[in-house]
Amino acid sequence: MCRMGSVIICFCMLINPLIGQIVIDWTEVPHAIGVEFAHNGTDSVDVVLGPGGGPYEWYFMQPAGTQNTNSLIVPRAATPFGDSFPTADLVLEIAEDADTVYAYADLQPTAGVNLGYGIALAVETLCVYFSPVDSYPLPLVYGNSRTFYYGHTIHMTPVISVRTDVYGYEVIDGYGTATIPYGTFDCLRTCSFDTTVSTLIINNIPVTVDTSTRIIYDFMTEDYGLVAHVVSFPEET
Repeated sequence: MCRMGSVIICFCMLINPLIGQIVIDWTEVPHAIGVEFAHNGTDSVDVVLGPGGGPYEWYFMQPAGTQNTNSLIVPRAATPFGDSFPTADLVLEIAEDADTVYAYADLQPTAGVNLGYGIALAVETLCVYFSPVDSYPLPLVYGNSRTFYYGHTIHMTPVISVRTDVYGYEVIDGYGTATIPYGTFDCLRTCSFDTTVSTLIINNIPVTVDTSTRIIYDFMTEDYGLVAHVVSFPEET
């Protein structure tokens, strides 16, 4: 999560709106077995997001944070939850301390679909299915927008469960280049406004409901995927 100031999203009309824009199709989404990702994160940093439109130059050159995670694209059949997601053709193995998370997706020419995930804990396992699933249209093109809704239920005991529902609106609102410690990349920027509703259910009766909202900016590139991810909650400055 990164702390940032108030941002006004502007939709700019350019004389030639195609200059500097990229289009990310499904072949340019990383999906080859063996591709490895390194994620580094930190809290409470200042970032300059600027307006929408483009071409724009974004710089993310702050010192490395203390949150580090590595992930690897692996064959579905080699994972402990592969049989539970038979249509998945893109599986990410994420190592988090002693635990391992497996994220399952279906990548097609017209859409990518996040199907769910499984967690292999030190003492037990947990498999979570998205219902409905999180589907995003492809290719990614500047100006495209979507509304989305996905969710899942985790059964804690036979009588206690937690239902999580995520609602939102997302727009590809900017394009240009993003500079990170590894280099400068042509990118598209997506901006989404998410609302997450978590409901504690006991004996099929909703007991408590917790709602949170956030703004997410993702900077997407061809062949490398996500190069920067900024999350802000409304009360943050």
